[in-house]
Amino acid sequence: MTIFWPAFIGGIVCVVIGIVILVYRSRLADTNANAQRAVFGKTGDRVAQNSTSGRMGMTGAGIVIVGLVGIVLSLLNLNW
Repeated sequence: MTIFWPAFIGGIVCVVIGIVILVYRSRLADTNANAQRAVFGKTGDRVAQNSTSGRMGMTGAGIVIVGLVGIVLSLLNLNW
């Protein structure tokens, strides 16, 4: 079986990062909101309202899905 190694390794990295984001989504959302407030000032208050743990969870889930797709496609014997 031929494995496309860049996609396989990248998929594993994405799955690990996505799981870390899912586990620490509340802390990451708070840190992200505070950083946006610090960098953008008044505009950052409005932008920081979008940084919620739910949205961070969706981002983590999306990264896990991208990683799983990369792993599956690397394991299929496709002619890249």
